[in-house]
This record gives sequence, C-alpha cells and structure tokens, in this order.
Amino acid sequence: MEEGRITHMGVAVDVSVFQQAFDADIFQGRSHVYVVDDGGSRLYRHICEQGFIDGPNLLDALKSCRFVHGGELAGLRRAVADRESAGYELVYQGERYFVASAPVEGTGWTVLTFVPTQVLGAGTTAFMNTTIIFISVIAAAVVVMMGLVISFVLTKRGDRRLIEHQRQANRLLQEAADAANAASVAKSDFLSHMSHDIRTPINGIMGMTDIALRNLGDRARVEDCLRKIDSSSGHLLSLVNDVLDMSRIESGKTSIAREPMDMRQLATNCVSIIGGQIEGRRLSLVEEFGELEHPHVFGDELHLRQVLINILGNAVKFTPDGGTIWFRMSQLRGEGETAWFRLEVEDTGVGMAPEFLPRIFEPFSQEDGGNRTNYQGTGLGMSITKKFIDLMGGTIAVRSQPGKGSCFTVEIPAQIDHAPRAARMDEASGGELAGLRLLLVEDNELNMEIARYMLEDVGVEITEAPNGQAAVDIFAGSPPGTFDGILMDIMMPVMDGLTATRTIRGMEREDGQTIPIIAMTANAYDEDKRKCLEAGMDAHVAKPIDSELLFQVLSHITRPGRR
Repeated sequence: MEEGRITHMGVAVDVSVFQQAFDADIFQGRSHVYVVDDGGSRLYRHICEQGFIDGPNLLDALKSCRFVHGGELAGLRRAVADRESAGYELVYQGERYFVASAPVEGTGWTVLTFVPTQVLGAGTTAFMNTTIIFISVIAAAVVVMMGLVISFVLTKRGDRRLIEHQRQANRLLQEAADAANAASVAKSDFLSHMSHDIRTPINGIMGMTDIALRNLGDRARVEDCLRKIDSSSGHLLSLVNDVLDMSRIESGKTSIAREPMDMRQLATNCVSIIGGQIEGRRLSLVEEFGELEHPHVFGDELHLRQVLINILGNAVKFTPDGGTIWFRMSQLRGEGETAWFRLEVEDTGVGMAPEFLPRIFEPFSQEDGGNRTNYQGTGLGMSITKKFIDLMGGTIAVRSQPGKGSCFTVEIPAQIDHAPRAARMDEASGGELAGLRLLLVEDNELNMEIARYMLEDVGVEITEAPNGQAAVDIFAGSPPGTFDGILMDIMMPVMDGLTATRTIRGMEREDGQTIPIIAMTANAYDEDKRKCLEAGMDAHVAKPIDSELLFQVLSHITRPGRR
C-alpha cells in the first residue's frame, strides 16, 4: 500500500486557558485585549467584567471614535495591516483610552490593547511601551503552544523550522521579561530618588526655620538660616517644576508659542539669571556673542530661556570652583523667512562617561558614580530640554570627557521679525512705585500677607479683597480713579478672578475698561496666561512671586494711568 502524505493539519486550542494570563492586574484589571488579523477581524477577545467592543471587526467598530493623540483611525489600520507597533489615544463612549497595537512575531496576528488613559497615571511613554510588549508576548504564548504541539507531531519528519520557531518564541518571552524588569527597576529608582530629593530641601526648610525660631535674638544666625531657607525653597520649586513639565509634555499639553523676541536680550537675561547662581563662587562666565543679522524673531522665548537656563545651570552645578563656563551665540544662516541660531555652553566641569552620553536625554537618567549626594535633581532636566527643542524644530548635541568638561550645542530655527517692536519693558525698581494705589484680590491669608508686605515696603497703598465678588463690589463702590491697578488671583471662592475681570470690564464706567488688571496666580502655564489675557487682563505674574518682576510689570502697566 502506498504510504500516505499529510497535507493539512488542524490544531484546536482552548482559548479559555489564556484567560487567567490576560487577567494579570498590571492595569488595575481595566485593560481590554484582542487578537486580530491584518484586516482587524477579531480572532480572540479577553473577556472583561466591564465589557467592551463586541463587533466582529475591531477597526470597523472604532469608526465613530474620536482620535485625540497619535494620529487617526487610518494610521491604526495601516499599523495592523503592516504589522507595526503603534499607539493612539481616542475617545470611546465618552471615556479616553490608549490603544496600542503590537504584532505577534511569526504570525499574521496583532494584539490590540485598550487601557483607560486615567489608569496610565503619570507613567512615562517608556513604561507604557514596555507594558505593551509584556501584554503582546502573552498573546505570543498561543503561538508557542501551537508550536509545541506541531513540533511534537512533526519532529519525526525532521521539520526543524518549527522547532527553531519555538526557540525564537522562547527568546521573545525572555526578552520581554527582561524589559519589564528593567522598567520596574527604573520606576522604583525614580520614586526613590524623588522621595530623597524632595525630602532633602523640605528638611532644610523645616530645620532652618526651627533654628531661626530658637535664635531670634541672634541676627546673624537668623539671616544665615533665612538664606538657606531661600536656597532650599528654590531647589524644591525646581524639582516640582521638572515633574510638572514632564507630565505635561508626555500628555501632549505643551505647545510652542510664536511671539516677538530679541535673541540678544534673551541671552543677556540668561546671563543675568545665571550670574546670581555663581555669586560667591570662583567661576568665570565668558560671553561670546557674535553679530546677529536677524536678532528680532518670532519664537517661544519662555521655553527657549528655560532650555538655556537648564543647560547653564548644569554647567554651574557640575563645574568646581576655579573653572570656566563659555556661553556662545551666533547666527548660522538665513533660509527665506527663517533664521537659524547656534547656542553653545561649554564648561571645564566634571564631565560625563562615554557610556552615559547615549542616555543623557532619557527621562530620570542620572549618571552613577556617587554624584547624587553632591548634585541633586530629578534626572528630568535634560529630557525636558530635549523635548522642548524638538517641539521648536531644533537639535541638541553634547560632547564630554570625564574630568575635562562638557559642551552642549543647540541649533534652533525662528521666523524673522522684519518689524520689531520697541523695547519690551522699562527697567523698574520698587522706589518708582511709591504712592501707587492697588486693589489686592487674594483669598489665601498667608499669600495676602506676603504680597501686602512686599508692596507696602516700597510705598504702595493697598486695599484688600478676599475674593472676586468682594473685588467687584469694592471697585463698583469706589469713585473712578480710586485705584491705579488691580492685582487679581485666579482660583478663589464665591467668584474666581477671570469672572471678576470680565465683570469689571463690562461695567458702564470708563475706568472699568482701562484700569490695569494683573493676574498674580499659581496657574503658571501658557494656557493659563492666555485665559487671563482673553478675560481682559493686561499681564500675568506667576507665583511664587518674584518681587523684582512684579515691580517691573507694575511700573510698565500702571504708569500710563498714574496721576
């Protein structure tokens, strides 16, 4: 009898076996996992208590969804069809979800994982990608089991290709486990570092406050404590700002402004700020600013200044006394309406090891080697710097040698401003404000006390209002010209500052339209400033209040109305 030949084989797998594997509580039990083919048709669905998409084709079921980040449905279709990894944020039945697609190696399948955005919390993109790999590899276990069955049947026929596929799947599982472990270690390290770095300045503030209270009669000791409290407060604020900036960048809420700016003035301001940091240090700051063909441009002065201050601040932090820091600026070229600038910061500091340089722009990266005790920080500064520069369309590069120093080079484009405005703001000192009459609107008693002392110390006359409604009543009940300006908090009970401003601007009296109103608020982001200006305010000053900046704004804004 002629020997038969196997031409087809079917393998039945009870998919309920994998239900427990997909129930791993890595997303608080709220993830929804599907396996689909290259057209989006459902091959497997993880059964969830909450329920989710029931249709036979997952991609068709998403037609009515609004994609809010990462691209559109067409992009997700391409990713599934071409078996590429991708991530999107969408709104499904009123709730935001992050959907990630991950191809299963060796098959035509793709794993689609849906997780509510709020469940992701403040995790970074790196952590998310690692988790996606972990979930997709669990689906790949199906392939492994099928490979084992088929290998068992066909081993005697010498089919080595299927055995090799099994080995590849095993390697994939091991790589995913290693990646997940690395992400867990990185997250634990970050939380440990943040706990240490935040508690350190808080301990300094509380400790120095206690010492000052115990030595009120010793003026020199109290002054020393206050200087150290001020330093610790500034460090704590920088830590909080770094974490908030990274959170906003990761959530896609950071946008780049297009406002008139003077590159020469920007560089001068950065030098002034850094000058305060090197005061008392034996450091040389050398300015090498070349001639600029187009110094007046449109750009995001706030974020560019933050980039430069961060790089200059690191140079100061990591350069021992006796060292030198060079700050260089030049215009590279002009391309039509765009000018390119090069900004360079070089120092003779401690430098960095070659193996650390590829990771310097990763979130939470800090070089090991015992420096954390001497050089504190979140490890977010350079990552934030890189992301801001990317948003501006620029580039950043670094070269460094241990013990010899580092050099950071930023190249940034900006649209040329052919009709620059005159000088932005006159320099002002507190002495020029004597006799100014202000309505101070603030619901927090401590903040009210601080602002009142700051202003009365330079001769400003203050009328207090504890909320927006009280401010409206006081202004409406005062004769025109009673006040030269209003300092307005935003978040207040009874009536918020934006509503109070709109109410005052809508009053049928001339000074309601012209009186300067300045936001003085902890709502410090670009959209907060925009909302204030849209409500009718003239300027925005963020808390914690910088007294010199406040005095400059008051002098500039209120001078035309001064009598």
